[in-house]
Amino acid sequence: MRFRVTVWKACSTRADPVGAAAVADPALWQPPASPRFPHDNLLALALLASMLLHVVLYRWTLSPGIGGGLPADGAASAVLQVRLAPPVKVTAPRATTGAGRAPRVEMLLTRPGAASANLGSFPSVPFALSASSADAPAPETGRDTTMLNLEAQPRAFGMDTYYPPAMLDVQAAALAEVPLPRSDEASPGSVRIVARVYIDETGRVVFFEVVSAEPAGLLEVPVAEAFAATPFSPGERAGQPVKSYKLVEVLSGS
Repeated sequence: MRFRVTVWKACSTRADPVGAAAVADPALWQPPASPRFPHDNLLALALLASMLLHVVLYRWTLSPGIGGGLPADGAASAVLQVRLAPPVKVTAPRATTGAGRAPRVEMLLTRPGAASANLGSFPSVPFALSASSADAPAPETGRDTTMLNLEAQPRAFGMDTYYPPAMLDVQAAALAEVPLPRSDEASPGSVRIVARVYIDETGRVVFFEVVSAEPAGLLEVPVAEAFAATPFSPGERAGQPVKSYKLVEVLSGS
């Protein structure tokens, strides 16, 4: 098979002065110059592009779970709504000491059932009682007096240690008469209270521990308050005031 190629040639019989001039002038063959933007326009475009980039980055960081942003479970609103409560002023209660009012003392009832419904309902008529200290000769009462013997071991309450009379160089002593309740109706020996009196290093009675009481639940409170109202000279050990205790017996007398 044979192919035939035909080449068409454009020709013109007329003279073209413009075309001839274009062919003759080399400047007309230069490519057109690209348009130029002023320097201010380029700076404005750069600033606009920077602002758009910052907006995109800011929104990306705030997106939930993206770029370390806040979680999508409402934690952001919770953090924004937290308020600090105003500080609460706590004041310790002040002790009230009225005129003629005996200071309070903690009374420890060691015998089960020693406290009863009649506790505090003691006679209003003065009631003759006498207090005997354990470090003095035990009175002849006809009862078991082994509880009035000296206790050789110190006793502890919490972090404090109270020494018995046998471990003291100077024993604690009452500086005034113990204001015990009085009554003319009680027979001698009908009321008997054995207790430990705990005295701190300032001479103040801080504990009144009832060991036994006859009758029980009747006079323990007024007797404890009577000892609490009595000032004591503190016991001394190695020339220093210390906490101490002593065993006392309160008896009704004639």
